[in-house]
Amino acid sequence: MFAVALSFSALLAAIAASLNALRSRAAFEVKLKSLLLELEQAKLLLKKRGDLANEVAHEIKNPITAILCSAEALDMMVGETLETPHRKSLKYIKEYGEYVLHLISDFLDLSMVEAHVKEAHPKSVEISGVVESVLGLLESSAMQKHIQLHFESYAPELAAYVDPRHLRQILFNLIQNAIKFSLECGAVEVICQDTFPKDQLRISVRDNGVGMEKDELERVFDPYWHNSKRKEGGHGLGLALCKSFVELAGGSINVESKVGVGSCFDVFLPRSNQSTETSSDSFSVDDASKIKPLLGYSFLLVDRDRGARESASALIEAWGGVVDNVSQATEALRLLSQKNFDALVLDASDERQHLSQIAHNLMNKQSTDIILTSKEPLKAELLEELKIKRVVEKPFSGKVLLQSLLDSTRAVLKH
Repeated sequence: MFAVALSFSALLAAIAASLNALRSRAAFEVKLKSLLLELEQAKLLLKKRGDLANEVAHEIKNPITAILCSAEALDMMVGETLETPHRKSLKYIKEYGEYVLHLISDFLDLSMVEAHVKEAHPKSVEISGVVESVLGLLESSAMQKHIQLHFESYAPELAAYVDPRHLRQILFNLIQNAIKFSLECGAVEVICQDTFPKDQLRISVRDNGVGMEKDELERVFDPYWHNSKRKEGGHGLGLALCKSFVELAGGSINVESKVGVGSCFDVFLPRSNQSTETSSDSFSVDDASKIKPLLGYSFLLVDRDRGARESASALIEAWGGVVDNVSQATEALRLLSQKNFDALVLDASDERQHLSQIAHNLMNKQSTDIILTSKEPLKAELLEELKIKRVVEKPFSGKVLLQSLLDSTRAVLKH
């Protein structure tokens, strides 16, 4: 009898334990569902914030384009007549406008890379020409800190298989970063060399600046890291974007640094033995105002944003060109049927429905080249179908616009 009572007690205890376990599991499942719901809500909130940040960055593109082009046009038209304090203010508008331009571009490019929608269009690109072009763009920044820029290539015709635009941005961000963290009267070196027998080339960007500590090196490519130790701030989005673009090309990037000695970034890219694409000769915007490189050429500019349209038109006129500007593609079609232009500059952001019609109308009109501007990246297939070779992403500065216009006039001369 005692054994039966004991067995019954054990059974009751087992049932009670099972019920407790079921209750605990049910409570656990409720808690798990609650946590998963909170996680999904957090993801949704982060996505909304990311989408909002992207939207704001896109909306800033037209105003920044208008500010940069207006400042450059104003400098060319009346800059020499301004008193020194006013000329200095105009200089600050241009310099900080350029800074914001690159910051926005880096942010949007990094967002696209993280979303796995950034495409690379690799070609065989000769390194020396791109390095020299980027050094020319950053020369004034280096001069302000009395920093010397040196470039040495152990193989002058060395070429990489990489997207040309990505290569330019990699070099720009690395060299700009080296200048930013270099001390007054310092030096920045860019060295290109082969790594034979490996099928890679190496580009080194070295400075003798403040250097980095070990904990900084571990996070230097993190886009969300802010270095609170330095008065210059963190390394920003630029280095994270460099790493993304280098890896997109099938390469790698390393960094070595010592506090008080400086830093060296080594970029390894696939070497190319094919015929190369070289960097076009570039004009400085200041020289362009004196030699009027667009004199004798006429352009049609189409952009719904009045500020961007009129500021770009003012720049073209300052460079000696004749320009008609309209806000609608339908107006452009009417003008194209009445007059001949050397190039059409069309903002494709709002005119994609008319883009094919305009391009096909101009295919038989070899005297008119097409330059597209856009706030959004354009699909390579569409550009190939419409035989459009020149695209300028907004926001852009006068330097970028001038180079595209010069390339288009050279294309017209070849016909």
